[in-house]
Amino acid sequence: MVRGAPIRATISSYDHLVFDAAIDEAGYFTGDLADMASRLGVARADMAGQALRVIEDPGLAPLFAAGARAEVSLSGQVVVGGVERPVFGRVDRLAVADGTVWLCDFKTGRPPDGDALPEADAGQIALYASLLARIYPGHAIRPHLVWTSGPVIRALGPAEVDAALAILSLTLHDGNRVWKGIDWSITDRLHAK
Repeated sequence: MVRGAPIRATISSYDHLVFDAAIDEAGYFTGDLADMASRLGVARADMAGQALRVIEDPGLAPLFAAGARAEVSLSGQVVVGGVERPVFGRVDRLAVADGTVWLCDFKTGRPPDGDALPEADAGQIALYASLLARIYPGHAIRPHLVWTSGPVIRALGPAEVDAALAILSLTLHDGNRVWKGIDWSITDRLHAK
């Protein structure tokens, strides 16, 4: 997890790295990433390699193209289990182009084994995808979970988004739900204010 934080920060700040020319001739990141790497005792080349494998993956190209954005805050309403719920969050990468909304959440932990996605991670990206579908009606929504080690890239189709939302709705209790450390009753009260 400690090692993943600088890699995640590098990927998220990709736009700034490109414009600030923060990669030297030997292919090493300079500046903040180099400082983080030295403090953690991690080789810069290894960290740079992991970050570049994510950034250069053809399946994620729209998320790093011109006009794509990093760390985009989202808020709005999503229907979960027949109840409209407020959603607040931050998507790691977002791109809107040619009638398609691409979104990505980076994970620095261990990638999942097999085809099953961790419920909390799938639920989080499903909520973001559902919210973005309301913000961009008529657009195709392409949510991705990306584990930076590897990288391991998992695109979620509409059926997987629906399944993740269904799992969230199954755990509603007394009209409230605690999910990934979020108490729905608190978010409801905050939204009301």
